[in-house]
Amino acid sequence: MKIKRFYQITFYMIICVILTPVVNSDINSDDYLDQEQIYCSNSYLAVETPCILAQSFKPTLNVLTRVSLYGWRNEMPPNNLIVSIRNIYNGNDLTSVIIDNSDIPKHNSDWFYADFPDISVVPNLTYYIVLTTTSGVIGDSFFWWSYAEGNSNDDPYNRGDMWLRCSCPGWFKQEFSDFCFKTYGYNDEGSNLPPGNPLIYGRINGKLGNEYEYSFVSIDPDSDNVTYSINWGDGTNEIMIGPSPSGSKVSVDHIWLKQGKYTIHSKARDAYGGESEWSSFEVSIIKSKSFSLTDILERFIHRFPFMVKILNQITL
Repeated sequence: MKIKRFYQITFYMIICVILTPVVNSDINSDDYLDQEQIYCSNSYLAVETPCILAQSFKPTLNVLTRVSLYGWRNEMPPNNLIVSIRNIYNGNDLTSVIIDNSDIPKHNSDWFYADFPDISVVPNLTYYIVLTTTSGVIGDSFFWWSYAEGNSNDDPYNRGDMWLRCSCPGWFKQEFSDFCFKTYGYNDEGSNLPPGNPLIYGRINGKLGNEYEYSFVSIDPDSDNVTYSINWGDGTNEIMIGPSPSGSKVSVDHIWLKQGKYTIHSKARDAYGGESEWSSFEVSIIKSKSFSLTDILERFIHRFPFMVKILNQITL
């Protein structure tokens, strides 16, 4: 009878554990884990006035919904934590949220969320998670953010870096060290239409060593600014020009150093990561033909050898 009672209690406890919501879990039906640095050590830096901490990252999704941070707070500080997203570490906030101190793990480090209003971001461009405090008291530490130290051969997060601004003037980048964080988001494919394939204008025939101008025009359905990728087809580095207003002409000069037939390729990318297909433009480059007076006389004599005798008789 006691054994049966034991199994009943054990089964009940297992069911309770399964059904109990997990605080700060990564499960969310609306967004997905994008970037993370989860090698969290016993190294911490404090958020305090005037110190500001930041971690750069490069998203792969075009909407950023929230971030998760790993750290702890002291007993009950009389201030709160401000978590912001910026595209320049010392710039304006793109979005932000104030985290009440009661929502931050106390004494022992753990993950907690900063759920701010969703923002559109450009995949593979650099953004910053910036932490400040509402306290105006200098040296009033209350939150410690965990980080991992690395080196050139072992970077904890190779798509960003740790940034600091404390008593020293300006910001300082701690290369190969990164705070512990996670970012979440999703791709909003319906809200952004890619730009049209670029139209390419310019000479289809040219001479070796001469500089020629080529123009590129793409129209974005959402009137977003566009950036052009241009490949000249001659082995030189692909270049990027822009961003420029949708529909405006962008002109670039180029020189070919070898004769032959070349294909210029170009595609347009808008501010939200939408890309066009590649456009192509054929160019034929030939050697320049320049003749001296001696060359002209030699060619004349070669074609009309009888004129040599006539000229000799005249001079005699």
